[in-house]
Amino acid sequence: MGSDDTLAVVRAYHRGWTSKQFNDAVELLAADLSVEVPINSYPTRDSFAEALINFGSLATSVELLSELSARETRRCCSTTWTSRA
Repeated sequence: MGSDDTLAVVRAYHRGWTSKQFNDAVELLAADLSVEVPINSYPTRDSFAEALINFGSLATSVELLSELSARETRRCCSTTWTSRA
């Protein structure tokens, strides 16, 4: 996948979850996705999708702060968000 293709996928994923079109975002995730972060781990695509839907449902606004890229890495969106109190 070229860098332009990667950027298109990442932007589509970001647009999907931030517009609460969660299925659109989840469809872009790799079937063998496994995510480990300091607080949680998501061993499957489905477990990450569930967390994405739960988290995304709380967000009331999202502002894209930056898009970062490097030749040897995938692109990433950095955002700030607010939620219902």
